[in-house]
Amino acid sequence: MAVSESSRSTPRGTAGRLPREKGRELLGIALVVLGLLTLLALLSYDPGDPSLLHQTTEERSRSNWVGPVGSEVSALGFGLFGVTILLLPPLLLLGAWRLLSRRQHEAIVGRGLGAVVLVASLPPLVQLILGDLSWQGEPLSAGGALGVFAARFAGAKLGLVGALLLVSGAFFLGLALLVQRSLGQALGDLWRRLRDTLAAWRLAIERRRERKDRERSRQRVVEKHP
Repeated sequence: MAVSESSRSTPRGTAGRLPREKGRELLGIALVVLGLLTLLALLSYDPGDPSLLHQTTEERSRSNWVGPVGSEVSALGFGLFGVTILLLPPLLLLGAWRLLSRRQHEAIVGRGLGAVVLVASLPPLVQLILGDLSWQGEPLSAGGALGVFAARFAGAKLGLVGALLLVSGAFFLGLALLVQRSLGQALGDLWRRLRDTLAAWRLAIERRRERKDRERSRQRVVEKHP
């Protein structure tokens, strides 16, 4: 039996599969939608909306912009992670940008571990620093239930100062693994950007002064020779 040219040119096991780039594009679009929906749900979070964490007998309409699903997601997010849950939409949108940018990002060992350490240390760190907050007139733990538990456990074993040092160290360790850059490099880049900004600002001031001086010189010439 003759084998068609198209069947010979198609690698075995790849028929019917989406190209890798198309799969990345679809996943990126899905993350954009998910990130925007999560952002709307969190920004419109109302502690009084009925949810699994807040049962009420009152008849009231949900104020969440994403409806019942938004109420459940925002209540669960704020309840477990506190205000640190607000970082979730930017992270989703950042992941979408990485997928849609069509740039090859090198896989770096330790970056996933750094993300886990960073996410785990942020709620107790925020709880130790900010404590309890108020959201739309209702009390809210800054680090959520997880942050409160971890902060109390560390505080009972190490005291407030020791717990703060431990959680801060874990946070910066996770950040270093995630970014994969040393603190010296980051500070050096920050200093160079600040220096370049100041130099550009100084140059703009000097050019503005030169223009004003030339304008004054022309006005003097006009006044002397009407």
